[in-house]
Amino acid sequence: MTASSTGTTGTSTVTVTGTAPSGVSSPPTVTHTKTFALTVTAPPSAGTPAAPTVTIPGCINAGYNDTGVNISWTNTGVTWVDISHANDSSFTTPYYHKAVSNIFSTTGSSGFNATDNSGGLSLNSATNYYVRTYNGTQNSQITPFNIPACISATPTPTPTPSPSSPPPSSTSYTVNGFVFTDTNSNGIKDSTESCYAGAVTVHLSGPTSKPDIQYTQDSSCTSQYTFSGLAAGNYTITITPVTNYNSTNTPVWTQIVTFP
Repeated sequence: MTASSTGTTGTSTVTVTGTAPSGVSSPPTVTHTKTFALTVTAPPSAGTPAAPTVTIPGCINAGYNDTGVNISWTNTGVTWVDISHANDSSFTTPYYHKAVSNIFSTTGSSGFNATDNSGGLSLNSATNYYVRTYNGTQNSQITPFNIPACISATPTPTPTPSPSSPPPSSTSYTVNGFVFTDTNSNGIKDSTESCYAGAVTVHLSGPTSKPDIQYTQDSSCTSQYTFSGLAAGNYTITITPVTNYNSTNTPVWTQIVTFP
């Protein structure tokens, strides 16, 4: 019995031929042909690994080591895990990598060394990092992560209630003055200017109430009006001459004083 086969992509034909044993006269020849589908399975391809998953703790402080940061992946055949920082999501500057084999997770930062042999990896808070895996052929998609810094709770101080009104001030003020003819309107009595001679009425209005003062002033300005024991605030002094002016053109002088 002999057999042969031929085939093309997708199908295969097998022919079997049988021959009678020696000594048999006129041996018959039997031929059987069978055609069937041919399935060819290609060897598995490594492909592009899926992006790894990063699980981080709630926060970290300075001097952080490995506790809490876990990097995991689902693809088989991963041989390296890479971590980059300083906003280098393209891994163009020296980054950190760690060799792995037949596992599906690892922790950072121990075991990660710089590709330029400058040292190991130290994870810091509030810093952007990027992680990927490598299966010997291709890099996976990139997964970014950032670990927030731990903040110590600061108690909120209890405010001290303020009094509804400030206590009365023990400081008192005094105002005094006289009336003169300010010929140059500079607000200062110059030596060439004389005082008003005659009776005047002085009225004070403000936080502290005082009775009006009426007194007679001479031209030498030796007599003056005085209000004492005044609290802080704004006061208006109104001076009205009583003598030497008729009722139709009597002037009224006012001045505003502020304490303190």
